Amino acid sequence: MELTLDNETQEPESQLASGLNLKKINDQMSGNLVWQAVYALIGYSEKTSSLKWLSQQLDVDLEEVNNAIEGLIRLKLISKSEQGYKKSQNSTLYFKIANCPESELLKHHIAVSRQTLNLLQPDNINTYLREVTISNKEILAELHQAVYKVFLEFGSKSKSLSKSEDDGVYSLTFTATQTMALNNKGDL
Repeated sequence: MELTLDNETQEPESQLASGLNLKKINDQMSGNLVWQAVYALIGYSEKTSSLKWLSQQLDVDLEEVNNAIEGLIRLKLISKSEQGYKKSQNSTLYFKIANCPESELLKHHIAVSRQTLNLLQPDNINTYLREVTISNKEILAELHQAVYKVFLEFGSKSKSLSKSEDDGVYSLTFTATQTMALNNKGDL
């Protein structure tokens, strides 16, 4: 199951049926890469029930992992059992909130993008792209939709992998900014 946090497509009945408050999930998680990574790892193997192991693997303080676990439990996304932690639903979270204030979306996107960029290493050379070009908002909107579909496809293909094929937890972000506005169409 995919929890697409998108108020345009998420029916209120499904929110109530699952017992999840999608707004709270977005408010707490969408700007925090550690919470998202911990959520992705929960239930993956027996090791993921060890806060110390999660802390070491994510290279963050034990307190930060503990805060993520406690928060994910409060949000009803995971629960604790005798075997460790487990997801309340087998789901992937996609953060695309249509009715979320733009200022909140921007704040969360900047936070996760910075956290993601801080993780780049020299061996990640084939995992990023750059482009600066003169274009328009119509083509940018088309690009955004295409990238969103790629993100969904990436998640779908990734879920079909066996554990022996997995090699890491990945964070994807997409950002396009207008560097300079043209006065009139085609006029510098």
